Amino acid sequence: MRKEGAANKGMLVLVGLILVAVVATVVILQRGKAEPLPVEPPAAPAPAPAPVTPIVEAPAPVEAPTAAVEEPPAAPAPEQPAEAAPAEPPKEPLNARTLAGTKWKPDFPTDPNQGMMQGKKLEIEFAPDGTWRINDQVRAKWAVEGKRVKIFDDKGEVHYLDIVGDKLMFGGEEIQRAN
Repeated sequence: MRKEGAANKGMLVLVGLILVAVVATVVILQRGKAEPLPVEPPAAPAPAPAPVTPIVEAPAPVEAPTAAVEEPPAAPAPEQPAEAAPAEPPKEPLNARTLAGTKWKPDFPTDPNQGMMQGKKLEIEFAPDGTWRINDQVRAKWAVEGKRVKIFDDKGEVHYLDIVGDKLMFGGEEIQRAN
């Protein structure tokens, strides 16, 4: 019975210690919540506005006497012949923005065994929506990658055209612009 009493005493001590730890934790947490937040000192008053400097009007300008000065007659503009073609504006280098909406007429040899393309001229278009069209039919998609135009489809077929300034090249041959 003595052993049971000592065991009970040990249990009571253990429960008491746990109870003290819990109470101490609760007190510490409550104390942390109750502490007011530090208050910042009030801001320094705003500096006084700069003194206002009055605006002094400048005296009216004195006009010099004017004498009638005759201007020489303007030289007539040189006449251009009516058949002279207007000068082309400088062309902007090709990029995704300047290529969108353009049409081109490649002069590629067509395979007579292809049937539907036999005897037809090709016209390719770089539509603004990113589609690449041949003779008004969507055939693939296009995107500019550096100095090349990538033409690709959903099946994994990919071709590239080279950008050289305002020209498109394929296989070293220039593609003629239609618009």
